[in-house]
Amino acid sequence: PGWGPSNRVGLVAGRWALPSRPIWPTWAVEIAERTASMIARWQGVGFTHGVMNTDNMSILGLTIDYGPFGFLDAFDPKFTPNTTDLPGRRYCFANQPDIGLWNLAQFTSTLSSAHLINEKEADYALERYGTRFMDDYQDIMTRKLGLPKYNKQLIGKLLTNMAVDKVDYTNFFRTLSNIKADTSIPDDELLVPLKSVLLDIGKERKEAWTSWLKTYIHEV
Repeated sequence: PGWGPSNRVGLVAGRWALPSRPIWPTWAVEIAERTASMIARWQGVGFTHGVMNTDNMSILGLTIDYGPFGFLDAFDPKFTPNTTDLPGRRYCFANQPDIGLWNLAQFTSTLSSAHLINEKEADYALERYGTRFMDDYQDIMTRKLGLPKYNKQLIGKLLTNMAVDKVDYTNFFRTLSNIKADTSIPDDELLVPLKSVLLDIGKERKEAWTSWLKTYIHEV
């Protein structure tokens, strides 16, 4: 939209005719937001790319070049399916949003060096990445839990509990749908629908999960 004949990329006399300056800042923001949305979806389903080099990213916001990829089984924020990444775990599950931002910063730096965007426009694209990622991620997690609105504390505590007990990331959310939003259920019966995913947990951990579930049921 808004691209006239003079600023379309075309082949003219054997040479590429580049678009005029005004479209480049918009293009950078579009790429930033597409990348943010893609990685938010990764985090929502527990997907770990494994090799997030800058050359393995797409300006279209598509998941490409995922050789040693993996999905979370037992929830571990430091999980990486790439054995060559094990020493530092640069591309682990928890780091993916930050790596996406770093990669985008390299991209906007290149555009700046080519004088296609200025520093302020580059910063704005990075800002839009952060905003779009949080908006999409919060929406995904809110819908996964069936909440009426985003609850940072509730979701944060859930992920902490899952990490402590190495709970299967995919199966947990499927099993959670068996929970009834009934505040009258006795405490000692709350965890029964989750027994297939809360394996080998002791009394202290059962109390932690019971506390979380009571809060969750109240929120739902």
